[in-house]
Amino acid sequence: MSPFPLSVILCTYNRAGFLEKSLEGLARQTVSKKDFEVIIVDDGSQDNTTAVVEAFNGILPIQYLYQENKGLAFAKNRGIEKAQGDILVFLDDDDQASPSFLEEHLKTHRAFPEKNYSVLNFTTWSPHLKITPLMEFIITASGGLFSYSALKHGQILNYLFFWGGRSSCKREFLLENGLFNPIFRFGNEDAELGYRLSKLGFKVIYNKNAVSYMMRPIGFEDFCRRSILQGRANFIWSRLHPEPEVLEWCQMDTINQNWSTVRENFDLIIEYARELDDFGNKIMNLGVPLPFPFRDILKMAYGEAFWACKIKGIMEERREQASSVESSPQKTFLLDPIQAPFKVVAIICAYNEGDIIYHVIRHLIENDIYVYLLNHHSTDNTLEEASKWLGKGLLHIELFPDESDMPKKHEEIFALRMITKRIEQLHLELGADWYLHHDADEFRESPWPRMTLCDSIKLVDALGYNAIDFNLLNFRPIDNSFIPGEDVRQFLKYYEPGEDFNKIQIKAWKNFGQSIDLCTFFGHEPIFEGKKVFPCRFLTLHFPVRSSEHGLKKAIKERIKRFDPKEREAGAHIQYDEINKEYNFIRKKKELTLYQATKVREKLWFDVIFKEVGNREEGDLRS
Repeated sequence: MSPFPLSVILCTYNRAGFLEKSLEGLARQTVSKKDFEVIIVDDGSQDNTTAVVEAFNGILPIQYLYQENKGLAFAKNRGIEKAQGDILVFLDDDDQASPSFLEEHLKTHRAFPEKNYSVLNFTTWSPHLKITPLMEFIITASGGLFSYSALKHGQILNYLFFWGGRSSCKREFLLENGLFNPIFRFGNEDAELGYRLSKLGFKVIYNKNAVSYMMRPIGFEDFCRRSILQGRANFIWSRLHPEPEVLEWCQMDTINQNWSTVRENFDLIIEYARELDDFGNKIMNLGVPLPFPFRDILKMAYGEAFWACKIKGIMEERREQASSVESSPQKTFLLDPIQAPFKVVAIICAYNEGDIIYHVIRHLIENDIYVYLLNHHSTDNTLEEASKWLGKGLLHIELFPDESDMPKKHEEIFALRMITKRIEQLHLELGADWYLHHDADEFRESPWPRMTLCDSIKLVDALGYNAIDFNLLNFRPIDNSFIPGEDVRQFLKYYEPGEDFNKIQIKAWKNFGQSIDLCTFFGHEPIFEGKKVFPCRFLTLHFPVRSSEHGLKKAIKERIKRFDPKEREAGAHIQYDEINKEYNFIRKKKELTLYQATKVREKLWFDVIFKEVGNREEGDLRS
């Protein structure tokens, strides 16, 4: 039997001043000191935390545990392991409990004695703080710190309300079913544990009378940093539990679309909000209420800034985790630190695509696609630009054909049968779930606008299909404005449909241990038993020529003379046959179509619908 009903777990790091106030609040509790203990886990503080704790020996029943800095989740687990109370109360080191705080927690647990019930208390700003417009905002529903406006006293809530520093639960339930995951150093350690426990009926009861006060003011820069850390934690949680509700909560279902918005405008978004925040503080210091229109504009700026910080945090964590991946492709899948449950690899063969390859690889990685690059003896900066992604999603750069068992004579000859033969081998070697046969001058997109390429392929797989066809769009320059090394999609925005010989583009397929034949159709379509192609085509945005100078260099100087003569006799490599030194690569807008992603995707689905209608009508006629 436990010696007392309550164990207060208070984890701290370099906040001696706030810790002292927090302990003072615990010393004034209405419950007897015989009914609770205080476990302080010092996560490697370098200030005078130890002296503060020593000052309360004899005033509070304290266990003091010191550890090297290992993060919040690890510290909480250590406190749980040392706790002797039946009920664990988690209190942040910058919060001060009201006198009846522990009494109210205990009262609710006695009303709900089942092991799977926990308690959420009410937290608000300390009355000693000067409340800024920012501090008002972050405790609203969209603010991101804590908000109780939609909650009712005694309400039964789900696991997302298991808020770390303002909750309590039964110790036995955690010991039986799981503790905090120490991979979380800040943020989401509570929600992730709650998510796991929710499978076992975990519930949260809200008690508005159990009150704690946050003593630490928060400024704009503080909350930006916090939001970035929250984004990092979101990425980690989404990788541990890639279920739809987690992906949505962590903002991973729209991350690539959101990042494309944030990446180019992040500094402007933050600076705009920072200036409005500064102006709002100046108005408040004058004792003048914020004018109504400005208040709404400020709230919108705050929301945009902290959302952008979360998105940035997600991308930072994704790239950091990817950077620890070893360059060996086989080891990569064995040692992948994010344990991605569904792996797609794009295999690219490149020759002198240094002006575009960086952004091609970036686009794939941002869509959660791994990349394996065959460098076909490029003489430009292709290797240099591609190498920037090694360890960040680019698995390996293979010098082709030198590092394969292909004949060395093909280092100066572009022979599709040799490249596709190597891809057939890699299909069996790399161990991915799906593969993309991908060119170095194209960008692949999903028919679903808010899904990553990887998630879209995963959905196709779940629907029972094992191959994907692509609709090829050839983008043409209308001027010579393209700057090598920049994202070509920002310069070439007009396209025409792919050529007749490129109509078939079945360039994604599932790996279920089968051998494939890519050579027969020159890489345009894999041959394997049981192939089932998804009815809606995905998109290939192809940028073969970026300017007049580039077109002449690529077609005449680099490509035509390298094409395998035998393959040309068989009908391959005919795309540059009409090109000579006088050829004009610059096209007129009226000859092309402006790329509008929504309209193009709509057409993809209309094609599916009308094809199905046509099949039905044909069947009706036959019957």
